[in-house]
Amino acid sequence: MARPYAPPSTRALIPLVTIILLVATLYFAREVFIPLALAVLLSFILSPLAGWLEKYHLGRTLSVVVVGLIFISVVGAIGYVVARQVIGVAGKFPSYQHNIEKKIDVLRSGELKNAVNTLKQIGGEAATASGGETNANAGEGGAESSQNNSHPLFVIESHSSPFSLLSSVLGPILGPVSTIGLVIIFSIFMLLNRESLRNRILRLAGQGRLSRTTQAVDEAARRVSRYLLYQSIVNITYACLVGLGLKFIGVPNPLLWGVLSGLLRYVPYIGPLIAASLPTLLSLGAFPGWKQPLLVIILYVIIEIATAYFIEPALYGSQTGLTPLAILVAAVFWTILWGPVGLLLSTPLTVCLVAFGKYVPQLEFVTVLFGDENVLPAEAKVYQRLLADDPEEAREIAEEHIRTHSLEDFYDSVMIPVLILAEHDRRREDIGTTREAALFQNIRDLIDETDPHFSGRQTAGAGDSFSGRFASHEPAGAQAQSVAIIAPAEDEMDEIAALMLVHLASRAEQRIELVAGGNKEQTIQRIIAARAAVICVSAVPPFSLNHARSFYKLVKSRHPDAHVIVGLWRFSGSLDEARDRIGILDHDHLCTSLADALKQVRILGQQAA
Repeated sequence: MARPYAPPSTRALIPLVTIILLVATLYFAREVFIPLALAVLLSFILSPLAGWLEKYHLGRTLSVVVVGLIFISVVGAIGYVVARQVIGVAGKFPSYQHNIEKKIDVLRSGELKNAVNTLKQIGGEAATASGGETNANAGEGGAESSQNNSHPLFVIESHSSPFSLLSSVLGPILGPVSTIGLVIIFSIFMLLNRESLRNRILRLAGQGRLSRTTQAVDEAARRVSRYLLYQSIVNITYACLVGLGLKFIGVPNPLLWGVLSGLLRYVPYIGPLIAASLPTLLSLGAFPGWKQPLLVIILYVIIEIATAYFIEPALYGSQTGLTPLAILVAAVFWTILWGPVGLLLSTPLTVCLVAFGKYVPQLEFVTVLFGDENVLPAEAKVYQRLLADDPEEAREIAEEHIRTHSLEDFYDSVMIPVLILAEHDRRREDIGTTREAALFQNIRDLIDETDPHFSGRQTAGAGDSFSGRFASHEPAGAQAQSVAIIAPAEDEMDEIAALMLVHLASRAEQRIELVAGGNKEQTIQRIIAARAAVICVSAVPPFSLNHARSFYKLVKSRHPDAHVIVGLWRFSGSLDEARDRIGILDHDHLCTSLADALKQVRILGQQAA
């Protein structure tokens, strides 16, 4: 049965409506999804340990039970230590009252005190201004007020039942405790049925997509597990450093603040701030001076900067696959959706979405928006910057690519594709004549700047090139016999590609002269006058195949003894078919890269010598 036809406008709205319904479901059903998401997160943490125990023949059930008991014991021990430390801190609060009052008096002194007095004076004047109206109204309502005040006041004593009193005390506790219980139960069942849950996800995705879904699930699990493992290592180290630092400063209960600092670092952004504020406030009351509070602030700032900007990026900066902006946006989104728990889960949930977006087309937009992978290839970025008349950023991209690769690779894998993109836009008439001239000028400037040591003297045919910038000041006929000559098959696009080969030859201490400008007959005359043993024809596909064919035949008819190299740069079709279409003879060569053409020029030049 054929599907009912849907107009394009309706089809475009389907993804948007789906996203809205999904977000609404996550929000209104958060009481179910929050424990489920926490359970998934916990299962990611405990799954490696359960798998390790299972390898030692403990069995699936026993391994999960042991892991569950270990987790409950660790959580219970941490809770016990924190509770004991909190009780100890609370018992010391009365002794801190004098230091706190003294610091408040210091803050109130000086300019701050004057500002407070001014505000009080303004408030008093406002009260005086409204006092007359108040007194006037008081006379009219005096009798009524006295009558109202004469009524006796009855105090009704409420006798609460033990059940209601117990509910009021345990009510705020039962909610988190029940959530924790659900999380533990969900996690145990997920660990017991790992393979079954995985197979059900694969079945929902469809048997025709097993490969993509398997890769998505594996990558999401791998990224989240490694992220949580490395984050736990970092946070434990963070807690130890904070505890030792606070003990050295003399802050009471350093163990409590170290543990809380490590736990709160799981909460992005606000967690470290809360962790630093608690011992700072305590030190204000525990010490009479300002030295210890300042040392506490400095301690947290140093440790946080070292952790956030050096340790974390080096240890697991690439494990999440998220950009810093994506982490911030995800934190805001999930906090609005699920509150503080959403903030805690924001990074792992977004990591899963980005991992799935690489393999699921419907979620690809998530990977594009939040993923840390380059969404544009280098050639597209360079071309876009050159089109936007921003050669500075294009040069930065070029320099970065050359540092990590090479100038040869940059020309072959970036600049030739830039020329191909420009050729497509020119054929579609997407760029005008003025913009096209500016684009070519920017491309030439970029090629010059990537190789500042190039002298530009390898060009034959003075003053007649397409741009006139790379012409030699020596007439071609006056030179000695050249090893190689390169000429564009048709237009300036082909000439720019030829110029890149001249640059590479110059760096390799080879001599290739560029013959450019005028019509084909003039170019052929200059080639003959140069008496070169090797002749290169530069052609940028996909529209230069016919031009390369006609130029090749013209060269062979006028100089049949020369070795000819046809450079069909970055050609992606069949090379045998291209050779047949151009009519390349057996002793001539067809090259698709500048590196290969340079190699052939060197070999043929050695043979000619």
